[in-house]
Amino acid sequence: MNHDDTSGDGLPRPERTDRRPVGRNTNRVTAIEVIGYTLVIVFLAALALGAFDIVLPWTAP
Repeated sequence: MNHDDTSGDGLPRPERTDRRPVGRNTNRVTAIEVIGYTLVIVFLAALALGAFDIVLPWTAP
């Protein structure tokens, strides 16, 4: 085992071969997903805090 086979944490790494993927990692979260999920969370929090109570009348006259 040479110096390139381990990282700073001491864990072994897979050997370097030509079969390793070199393309873009498509499992990352995109910026549009971050914005979308954040907006959904903010909307749900505003709904729970009563920001839309004037729009949603829950009492009958």
